[in-house]
Parts: sequence; C-alpha cells; structure tokens
Amino acid sequence: MQTLVVFDIGNNTLRNRIEEACKDAGMVRVQWSLFQGELDPDRRRRLIATLQKHCDEFQEKETKEQKTQALLIHLST
Repeated sequence: MQTLVVFDIGNNTLRNRIEEACKDAGMVRVQWSLFQGELDPDRRRRLIATLQKHCDEFQEKETKEQKTQALLIHLST
C-alpha cells in the first residue's frame, strides 16, 4: 500500500529519528519533509508504531511552539 509521511517538526533530534525510521522502512524522500513508499501492512504497522514511540518520547519535552507542529501519515490503497 502506498504510504506518505509528511511532517513539520522543529525538534532536530525528533525530525532526524522520523527521517531515519522512514528510510529504514524502505521509503524514499520525495521532498524535504515528505517520504513515500509502497509498504506491506506489517511494515506499515511497524513504521507507525516506531513513529508514535518517537513522538511520545518527545511529547513531554515540547515547547509551546513545537506543540503546534505536525506529523501526518497518509495511507492509501
């Protein structure tokens, strides 16, 4: 299934972890903050779990500005 990950993240460490997770899942960077890839359901579930884990780790440390930034995962068949 086609999977898009689009993000606007101001925290460099979190952004780097999101980028690495996308690359590790076999996705390709289409634009600076957009990754696209054809992922099977299992790989997609693992990627979503990894992205959620990374976001959760940084949620407590977010500044007011960072709380307005976004991570969007678009799944299409």
